[in-house]
Amino acid sequence: MEESSTNKKVLDQDVPPPGWGTDDLISFSKETGKYIKTEEDGSEMEWNPKYKAWMPMVPDLSTPLIGCRFMTTK
Repeated sequence: MEESSTNKKVLDQDVPPPGWGTDDLISFSKETGKYIKTEEDGSEMEWNPKYKAWMPMVPDLSTPLIGCRFMTTK
């Protein structure tokens, strides 16, 4: 019996990245629902199940930074 493409996508997303459970640098974010790997230099990578690879995290710019003030012109 062959799996449908929908079931295959769900299964791929449920498979944790290599090292999950044994590498202390890999964690799971309940907030985003994604696996995060903290590199030794402090940078963070996010597991991409589609490509089965770690990708650099892109900061969420929709949330303002704490204490950040924007200058306006009048």
